[in-house]
Amino acid sequence: MKTSFKVLLLPLLLLTVPTTVQAQFTFTTNYGTITITGYTGPGGAVTIPDTTNGYLVTSIGDNVFGVGAFENCTSVSSVIIPNGVTSIGDDAFYGCSLASVTIGTNVTTIWEDAFAGCGLTSVAIPDSVTSIGDTALCWCSNLTAITVGAFNPVYSSVSGVLFNQNQTTLIQCPGGKAGSDAIPNSVTSIVNAAFGDCHRLTSVIIPNSVTSIGDKAF
Repeated sequence: MKTSFKVLLLPLLLLTVPTTVQAQFTFTTNYGTITITGYTGPGGAVTIPDTTNGYLVTSIGDNVFGVGAFENCTSVSSVIIPNGVTSIGDDAFYGCSLASVTIGTNVTTIWEDAFAGCGLTSVAIPDSVTSIGDTALCWCSNLTAITVGAFNPVYSSVSGVLFNQNQTTLIQCPGGKAGSDAIPNSVTSIVNAAFGDCHRLTSVIIPNSVTSIGDKAF
């Protein structure tokens, strides 16, 4: 399921936002909160603000750092997502050169393809995340490890691979994982594109417990 964060921009808000923020981000408002919709800054390390002139930044919208919006911003190397953000939209960082990301501790939802095709080498999923969309971390050929907070109620990780909490579903093997991988005997299903772009793997051992393998899993 996909969602859209596109809302009409309030012209009055633009008049009250600091010039430096206006120069780096485009955004929309929704019931007194802000959704970041684009980035126009110089690149390098990017910190998304917690608030803008008293308005809480709560979401990163679709395609904010995706293929179209990121065409002229390929020098961005890292992003810090503040604790005020609760949702990272579809394709938000799709295909960007992003090498590292710090996800705020109040993010609950990471939508489809949010970080797909990024240059990430590792990513830490905080305890707050309870929903991760299909292929959110797929096709990241430099990604060697996905870690999950110890108290996350929905997800877990083993040897850098993302699972659901009770490890019956294998969600994502990081694209940069090398060598061989033995899937735990607890796993019954492997989701769509779970091993997408895992060119460095030499072998995968699938236990008899697996009864379902998603489309394009390998």
